[in-house]
Order: sequence, then C-alpha cells, then structure tokens
Amino acid sequence: MIHRRTLIILIIFVLLGGFFYAYDKVYQERKEKAKEKTQLFFPLKKDEITSVKLIKQGYNIVFEKQKDNSWLMLEPGRYIPSEDEVDGFLDQITGLSQKEVIEEETGNLSDFGLEKPQSELIVSSPGSHYSVSFGDRTPTDKNYYAQRSGSRQVVLSPDYIGYYLDKAPDAFRLTSLLNMDTAKAAQIAIKYPGKEIELKKTGKKWEILKPFMRNADPQVVGDYLWNLHNPVLKDFLPSASAGDKYMLEVTVWEEGKAEPEVLRIIKLSKDGANYIGWRKTLDEKFLIPRDKGDKLFSGEDDFIDKHVFTYDQNNVDQIEISIPDAELSAVRIKKKDKSTWNVTVPKDSPPDKAYAVDNILGRWSRMKYAEDLGKVTDSKKLEEMGLIPGKYRLVFKDKKGNVLEEAAVGFRAPEGKGFYAKVKGRDDVCLIDEKDIYDAAGEINFLKPEPAPNKKK
Repeated sequence: MIHRRTLIILIIFVLLGGFFYAYDKVYQERKEKAKEKTQLFFPLKKDEITSVKLIKQGYNIVFEKQKDNSWLMLEPGRYIPSEDEVDGFLDQITGLSQKEVIEEETGNLSDFGLEKPQSELIVSSPGSHYSVSFGDRTPTDKNYYAQRSGSRQVVLSPDYIGYYLDKAPDAFRLTSLLNMDTAKAAQIAIKYPGKEIELKKTGKKWEILKPFMRNADPQVVGDYLWNLHNPVLKDFLPSASAGDKYMLEVTVWEEGKAEPEVLRIIKLSKDGANYIGWRKTLDEKFLIPRDKGDKLFSGEDDFIDKHVFTYDQNNVDQIEISIPDAELSAVRIKKKDKSTWNVTVPKDSPPDKAYAVDNILGRWSRMKYAEDLGKVTDSKKLEEMGLIPGKYRLVFKDKKGNVLEEAAVGFRAPEGKGFYAKVKGRDDVCLIDEKDIYDAAGEINFLKPEPAPNKKK
C-alpha cells in the first residue's frame, strides 16, 4: 500500500514538473517575441499600413492607401506610384528593427545628426502612429543613428533603409506608360488623327472590330500591351492637360475597372530623341524614349491574324468538311481513357485510320492566308466568288454541337492563286493556297477504305 502511494506521488511530481517546464518554455518564447516586437521601429503588419510619410530636408514624400487597396502619392505631387517600389518600401518598414542602443539618455543630439535629422519616417494605420528620425551614418559600418518619437534613446538602424530614405520622389513613380494589368485587358482603342483601330477580347480570343471585323493575332496584341506596361519612363515633366492635338491616343479597358487607362503621344521633343507623352490619370506628363514610343505606332495590318481558323483543336468534337475532291464528317468518341473519331464520311472508313482526323484538324488550324483580300461585304461580289451560299464549307463544333468556327470556300481565283474563303462572322475574304486545299483533300481521302483486291479467276 505504501509503495503504491509513493508511486502515485512520484507520478504526480513528474506530471507537475513537465507542466511547469512546458509552461516556462511557452512563457520564455512569448517573452522573446514581445522583446523582438518592442525592437521593431514600426510594429505593424504590411496590410495594416494605410499611410507613409517621409519628411526630407526641403520636401515630403507621402503615400496613402486608397479604398481599392492601391496606393497614391500625395506629396510632392499627386502621382501614380510604382507598386513594386511601394511594396518594397513597406517590406523594409515592417522588418526594420534597432540593432543596439547607443545612448540611454540623449545628450547632444547634434552629435548624431538628430537635432535636425536628415529624414523622418512616419507610418500610420487605423489607431496607430509611429515616427522615427534618422540622423548621420556611423563612421564604421554606415548604419544610421535613429530615435523614436517620444524616446530619449539613440539607437542604430540597419543601413539598408537608406535605399528608400535617399530616393528622389520621381524614383517612386510609375515608369510604365499605363497603370494596368495586361492579363485583364479586355479592349483596346488606337486612334490616329482621322483613323481608328479597335480590338476586343472574347474569352481568350482577340478580334479586330474597327475598321472592320477580323481575327487579331494574340501574340501581336500581347506584345503591344507589354510595350504599354513595360517600365520605360525616366524623365517626368510638370503635370498639365494634354490639349486636343495628338499624334496617337491609346485607350485600354480592363476587367473590373470602371474607367479606362488613356495614353497620348502629343509630339516629338525638340531634339527628336523623345516623344512627349501624357496619361489621363492625374494629368501626368513625361518623356518617352523614341525607340520605345515607335513600337506603339501600329497599323491594322500589324494586328491581323493570318491564320484561316483560330479554334482550339482540343475543343473540337464534331467536324463537317466539304472541299474540292473530298468530304469529311466525324464525331469524337471516348474509349476508356482515350479519344478517337467515329468517321461517317468517307463511308466505311476503317477505325484504325481515325487518328488521321487529328492530323486534319491540325492542318486547318495552322493554315494561313495565301493572300488577304480585305473587307468584302457586297453580296453580289461574294456570289461571284462562290461564297454565297458557299460552294464548299467547313464547320467545327464542340461536343454540344455549338459551332466554334464556320467558313465558306468558293471558286478558284483567276490565274490559279487559290480558292476564295470567308469565315462566318468576319468581314474579310482571303485566298487559301490551291496546294493547301488539295493536300487537305488527300488527307481526307486517306480515310477511305482500301479497295478490295481483284480476285484471280
């Protein structure tokens, strides 16, 4: 009985010891974290910060978070700041902590450059406000002497904050031509005096709306948007209205944005090395290096997608093709984890040849104009080309039977240039090379059953 009681007491002591050890460990960790927090100059999370003010000798730089969580520069002028620069600055602010205490009780602040500090950084959030002054650099390691507002201590601040403390206001400004997300661009208008090009994105596909309907090359459109987003600006001019005259105006609408972004190239600078540019947001003016600005002077022909079709081959599940010397009708079917094609035309096509349908799809998706004939909407002219109602036709559908793309193929053009073709929903007519047509016919006819061998008598 005594042994059992002793054992129980021993177990209780072990459990209590473990409890106090664990409690002390947690307490010490919390104490260290609290100590670490007190050493931070600005004990705030990045997303809590709503205002940053950098007071310099002679001017201030002020950033303020907007309702949509974007940032706006309020001083020394109302400018759009670079998101990358603001984000980097906030990273430095939230991670900035004192290295060591130099003086517990401040004597002569001028010994540290803190009587008239080189800069003061004020960081605010709803309900919180922190201010730190930065004086001279130390003679040896180039750290900064610093002092918190309301504290008599002089401490050391890491030298890396100097990257932002020494920045001029223009170094924080947006250096892209437009403040936009290229992936969210939904519509573009490019205006010259007396001429306009308009492009619109539907799903993943870009189309030219003006001067008339046709497909746009997505790679070319992407490059154009990149030129608008690419950081190229170095020199800013005093903000002012652009006036009514311009060489080029580019407007970009983004998904989720109420107002579009507008850029104008007004004229060449006197030395001819730059364009004078202006963006509507906050009436900002700047110099655009001429070689960068030249890339924006694109014409309609630059954007045209010269592919006859632009469908995604993976989305096509039904095909109907009628071209000179060949016809094809096929539906995609799935067998276990693989897909194949059920070919009904040519009749009695062997199943082991069905793979050729994918080759046919690939051929048409890669096929390009032999010649671009431009806009043709006159019905009489289209009849003469054999495009109304259409001597031949090609239809590509999805699994629900919705038409992805449809085209009429007409007569052979004079002098053997090719066959007239027009995709439904577009205003342009093109020529498809005669060789491309007959090569495609050969691939379709490959699907026919092999002729039965002659029986010997």
